[in-house]
Amino acid sequence: MTRRGQNASIMLAPKDPRRRHLGNLTIRNLHDDVIDRLKAQAKANERSLEGEVRHVLTREVTSYLGTVEFLARADSLAATTTGTKQTDSTKLIREDRNR
Repeated sequence: MTRRGQNASIMLAPKDPRRRHLGNLTIRNLHDDVIDRLKAQAKANERSLEGEVRHVLTREVTSYLGTVEFLARADSLAATTTGTKQTDSTKLIREDRNR
């Protein structure tokens, strides 16, 4: 971690130099409030700042569905209801509002 302010950054590197297959990542020009929030999250989750950033990045990248994957999943789900009569959601919403 460098000094705070406009040039605040986080640098991630493996602790064990023998683990060369892991890459390094430097993030520059982070706002102080982002770093403060990451530190707070890290403390709440009992992780180091580096561990928290690693966790957040891994979670976001692995849970991300690209457009192609999303559409394929939507088609797969839609196929499970083929032949099933569907109710117009507008009708259901109006019925709920009129209660």
